[in-house]
Amino acid sequence: SCLTDNRNRTVGEVRHAFSQCGGNLGTEGSVSYLFDYQGAVILKAGPDENDLVQWALEAGAEDIDVSADGATVITQPEHFAAVRQALLGQAHCEVEAACMRWVPTTGCPVDDATAEKIERLIHCLEDLDDVQAVFSNVVWPEG
Repeated sequence: SCLTDNRNRTVGEVRHAFSQCGGNLGTEGSVSYLFDYQGAVILKAGPDENDLVQWALEAGAEDIDVSADGATVITQPEHFAAVRQALLGQAHCEVEAACMRWVPTTGCPVDDATAEKIERLIHCLEDLDDVQAVFSNVVWPEG
């Protein structure tokens, strides 16, 4: 995900990062089918789980993952603002983070050598000024 005032410069920098790390930049949208675009509202521990589920679902949430540390509420992009506002307003939840993100629909397991190359590529991409976020469907090796 990039934010730029010069598309040609940014594409050139990203293409150069890929070639430095032994990869190739695909055409625009060539891997987008491998990801779902979702909103995520990450909450610190707060209200009762039943109340949280009720408020979130009424506002349009798609899924809720509750843990001891808090909860993550997943939404479709069109419901993101309404769900976030409902959790802040009605539920008085403490929002730790709220963002839109690309979530992989399938994972791609890699071996240790490939994992090192991909990690290097991700670091190269993150170092670029115009790159805002890097998303991947890599399933990292255990250990």
